[in-house]
Amino acid sequence: MSVQARTTQLREHNCFFDSFPANPIMTFEKHVPHEMRIDSWAGGGESFGAGHCFIVFKKAFIHGKKVEIQWNGFDNLGAGTYPYHIELVDGAYDRASMTDFPDGTARINKGAGSLHFHAKEANFGAWTDEIYDFTADTSGATEDYVTLFVTLNDAWIGKIMFLHIDYVKILDGATTIFENDFDDDPNMEVTGTFNDYGTVGGVYQPEIFHMEALHLKSSMQSPMDVGGYFILGFWMRKMRPRLDKIKADDHNIPRAILRLARDIIEERLF
Repeated sequence: MSVQARTTQLREHNCFFDSFPANPIMTFEKHVPHEMRIDSWAGGGESFGAGHCFIVFKKAFIHGKKVEIQWNGFDNLGAGTYPYHIELVDGAYDRASMTDFPDGTARINKGAGSLHFHAKEANFGAWTDEIYDFTADTSGATEDYVTLFVTLNDAWIGKIMFLHIDYVKILDGATTIFENDFDDDPNMEVTGTFNDYGTVGGVYQPEIFHMEALHLKSSMQSPMDVGGYFILGFWMRKMRPRLDKIKADDHNIPRAILRLARDIIEERLF
């Protein structure tokens, strides 16, 4: 499996079918600016399963850092039910893997399994923005990577529920070192199944861009440096037009630069 670290992945999971005769009808969509919506209502259909939004991190990167998630939602469930989950688990998970997300049963455990778990009780109605945070402890992990899951777990046939995720942040002290504020629309790679999947952007990773910038700067010791000419030529040929397009679409220059940095890093444009 190719580990897609720090990519925000989406996965519908047909996890209950072996026990109950119903399938998931989970949808993933941008609800309003800065909100990712996982919806199990499906217009009244008997949706039954899980909708995962998850991010893989190197365990050393997230260890000891503050994980902060802002979310809200709606349900018509009674007290004593817990459909909203946040969990940090050992191992890297892949949205396309039927091994990681097998039909008819829960996702598989890897390594040491669950490292942190939080479940929010149903509200029988709307619940407004709440922030949940915890300090990540990966000292017990046996894998190189860990995965942070935010999940809508629908185990009740015919009920209404959806979950909005405003942002996911990783903080080192007061400094944000990773954030997805869900500015972008989801990119659903597979739809129309009971195991749909895709990704969603909006990621801000300043410390990664900083390290990449230092690496690029080190290759330009003088104007005659071949690496310097390569980078300058690449910028003029490919990156400048791309930045101009992002700026034209977004009209927000700082955010456009960050989106360009994300493209450089995530798509390996160099």
